[in-house]
Amino acid sequence: MRDASQLRPLAPRLLPLAFSCAALAIVFWCLLQLDLPLVWFIRSLHVTWLEILGDAGNRLGSGAVLFAFSGVMLAVGLLGKWPAWRRAGLQGLIAHAAVGLISQTIKRLVGRPRPRFTHGVSEFQFWPSLDSGLDAFPSGHASASFAVAAVLVKHFPRARWIVYSAAFLVAISRVVRGSHFPADVAVGAALGLLVGYVVANPIREWQASIRSALMHLTPYLVGTFALLWIVVHPSPGQLISTFMLSAGISALALGIAIRLFNRVWTLGRHGARGEGLGVSGEGRTEVRGLRTEAQSSVLSTRFVVQALRLPTANVLIAVGLALTTGSGLVTTLVVFVCAAQWLAPRETEVQLGEVQQATLDYKTIFSETALVAGLVIAVAAIQGLKGVIPIL
Repeated sequence: MRDASQLRPLAPRLLPLAFSCAALAIVFWCLLQLDLPLVWFIRSLHVTWLEILGDAGNRLGSGAVLFAFSGVMLAVGLLGKWPAWRRAGLQGLIAHAAVGLISQTIKRLVGRPRPRFTHGVSEFQFWPSLDSGLDAFPSGHASASFAVAAVLVKHFPRARWIVYSAAFLVAISRVVRGSHFPADVAVGAALGLLVGYVVANPIREWQASIRSALMHLTPYLVGTFALLWIVVHPSPGQLISTFMLSAGISALALGIAIRLFNRVWTLGRHGARGEGLGVSGEGRTEVRGLRTEAQSSVLSTRFVVQALRLPTANVLIAVGLALTTGSGLVTTLVVFVCAAQWLAPRETEVQLGEVQQATLDYKTIFSETALVAGLVIAVAAIQGLKGVIPIL
């Protein structure tokens, strides 16, 4: 039986995982409430480009296309002696087969009707069935696409946005075509990422792979759900909206200020530390004394520095953006995500007394200016998107 000293290291790993799982559970439950209204709304649309999007995603995420894509990568890797292509192709085939087996098993055990067979409530049968119309949950296209995508991103991280955008297109197309409910697609994407992470990493590290997949999945799924929620959910009362908007803008301003302070403070520390690098010989004793004094000064300001770290700024920005939606649900989900990311153990920690490389060059100024402009646009877009699709 484990004692307290053995159980204590589990806390830094389990607590972030608990926040992530709680956020995912809330998202899934809320998506179940949106399933029927959203499907009915999509049925009322007759837009050509949506039909084209649905057809394109359906073909891209089909089993034949994904199998052929992974097979070609494997063949090219073998013929060209490119290890990354060979591993990506082989692991893509394994991930595709594994997630297909898992998703088909769940489909047959759950037995959720597809949207076209649903006229009242989107019920689950929860008994084994081989009927073609009772296989909506989870989405096979979404699970297979995200499983292969996770493998590709592992070996080709620079292509992550292209790969995940393609998988996202497949997932969205399943809802647009009326083949699946949003909850089916969300669970399929989560299942695919979990399987892809496990297959792409050493099998002995499967637990760490699952934790990593959940930690990476949750922010994107919460962000997508938040956008969907504010579009279909009517705004709260004027007083609540005004209060939350004011609080959100204040949090955004404080987060941006902390980011700028972090840049300038780090640059100042770097410059001050660099001035003493030329001391040697007889001056070593003096430098040692100055270092001790500096360490004492750093310890005395530990609380201030910890409060002004860059992660603190990012949390304030994320929560501030959530507050501007005027939704308590979205804000709660974002807080859960921030708590999970904040508490997650880092592989490398920068000590408080260490000097970080930082330059206040044009690139930094441009990136910070672009961030501020992006946040202004995001806040304005959120206000304009509230309740655009009145299905609730």
